[in-house]
Amino acid sequence: MRGHMEGGVRHFAILGLAAGLLSSGGPALADAPPPPVVNGTATSDFPAVVFMTSYNSSGYGGVCSGTLIAPKWVLTAAHCIEQADANPSAWSVDIYFTSNIDAGYERRSWVSDWIIHPGYSGSSGTIAHDIALIELGVTVSDVEPMPLNEDSFNTGWIGDELTYVGFGITGTGRSDSGRKRYARIPITDYSAQIVYAIDPADQNICSGDSGGAALAPLPGGGYELVGVNSFGFATGGSGGDTCEGGGSGAMRVDAYTGWIDNYVDFDVVV
Repeated sequence: MRGHMEGGVRHFAILGLAAGLLSSGGPALADAPPPPVVNGTATSDFPAVVFMTSYNSSGYGGVCSGTLIAPKWVLTAAHCIEQADANPSAWSVDIYFTSNIDAGYERRSWVSDWIIHPGYSGSSGTIAHDIALIELGVTVSDVEPMPLNEDSFNTGWIGDELTYVGFGITGTGRSDSGRKRYARIPITDYSAQIVYAIDPADQNICSGDSGGAALAPLPGGGYELVGVNSFGFATGGSGGDTCEGGGSGAMRVDAYTGWIDNYVDFDVVV
């Protein structure tokens, strides 16, 4: 395995299948993430959203989520593979297609490569360009990849609900990751890189949801991938908790489609 850093809607054809504040009060760039879905609903839907582990000889280094966007490619957060990228020969990364890892999985795929966005800031300070591509060691022909949103954000998006899907814990300090959950959370703001969401009902992402999907419905049915879950942040009513009562930031997919196109061939049919 090797890891390296490189500098409309896309549908993949397949057969068979915080430093600073925004004007409205959201963080312009968040502090290092904790990044399943807080107050979310367990689901076996969204088969393109996958469970991801990284580990070395000492044991598991982390749990994350990701989204299949092509038969050999998963989109996730850069910080999910940051440790593995620093020492790729000592780390393994695996992708699981499942809705509940404790009950088993339909498929496990080893990872042949990963590509971290060249502008990724690292997780030790403010977060920027927290997005990465995972190349699978096998071709997945029986799961429909998630199409990518290409539409730029505008103020008309504010208040629209996104469906957040991931395998993270349901609250700070809990140990119940590995079950796929979703929650619908309204958009509260956005920047050039990030879409922010806060839910007055206290739904949110949490540790393990990093790299998972923020989805928007398509007019004809189904969903498109709008954001890649990156971090949670505390709000005035959360008591410092970045999960329960907090908000979230996801990397805007439309800001990265050009970078993704450098590596992923969306014209291949399998």
